Amino acid sequence: MSRIEEELRATFARHEASTPASGPVRQKIDFAWVRAKRRRAWRRTAGVAAAVVLAGAATPLVIDNLQHREGGPVLPAAVDPAGPLDVLLLGSDRREGREPGTSLADTVMLLHLTADRKQVYLISLPRGGVLPGGEKLNWTLMRGASATRDAVEGLTGVELDATVTVELRALRAVSAAVGDVTMCVRPGIVAHPGRKAIPAGCHDIGPDEVEPLLRGRWKLPNGSYDRDHNNRAYLRLLAGEAMAGGISLSELQALLTSAGKGLRVDGDELTLLRVAASLDEPELVGIGAKKSARREGSRDEAIYPGVGPGLYAAIRDDRLAEWAAANPDYVDQR
Repeated sequence: MSRIEEELRATFARHEASTPASGPVRQKIDFAWVRAKRRRAWRRTAGVAAAVVLAGAATPLVIDNLQHREGGPVLPAAVDPAGPLDVLLLGSDRREGREPGTSLADTVMLLHLTADRKQVYLISLPRGGVLPGGEKLNWTLMRGASATRDAVEGLTGVELDATVTVELRALRAVSAAVGDVTMCVRPGIVAHPGRKAIPAGCHDIGPDEVEPLLRGRWKLPNGSYDRDHNNRAYLRLLAGEAMAGGISLSELQALLTSAGKGLRVDGDELTLLRVAASLDEPELVGIGAKKSARREGSRDEAIYPGVGPGLYAAIRDDRLAEWAAANPDYVDQR
């Protein structure tokens, strides 16, 4: 409650007995205060949702499950669950008309929200990396998001709270709702059949640039590793823009309508939504390998050779700040 609101309520309390007509006025002030709280909660929720930053930790596809009361939708009463939150974000290459079970994962990313809710780590897992059983990580999506989730949990030992699968059409809708963000691209992304080029330099990235930016890896020096870096950078910028300005309820509803079919959440959606509503612009940190690590005598790519066990333990133990400080080469520079 703000200082002005506290003074108004105290004034009515002092004069209520001698002013019979003040009751309805005070009731309206109380009602306005509740509505203001709701609007602030929805702005925080929308910001995270639109960012898909917590594309994982927060995309509220549960809007139909929320309780509706006078003054608009409100969150069900609940306590933010204790401890960190880990969400698997999958960027699917699914296209309209493609047969089910043929989609690969363009992006595989772990989103770790710290227990103190002050940092969100975006940790890329190399899509072409080979799992212990010999299967490539991005191939697992052909057996469904649950298969990729099982593979990531088996690799890292991290117990995931949810999985979010996002198609490019959903991200285009998010971009349209949030607005353009300015991003510096180095090196530039060359044109590819059906996708335009993005020259090296700083550009406004909007819906028309989302696909060439997030899918572009052709002729990049480090291929999909450079693409993973661009993915992390874009999500951090989009999240910052959304969470700084907020989105109205009507814009959020339009976003969910347009993005809904291109986005799926597997997990406790209401819990994720409650957590999202409690966030206050956390620091966003990107982590990823800079180039391919081939297995000796093979063309297979290893996933975080050497540092992997320490990285996974840091996620499980909520010690990523300590790990990042000790391994700066894997941390994105702003």
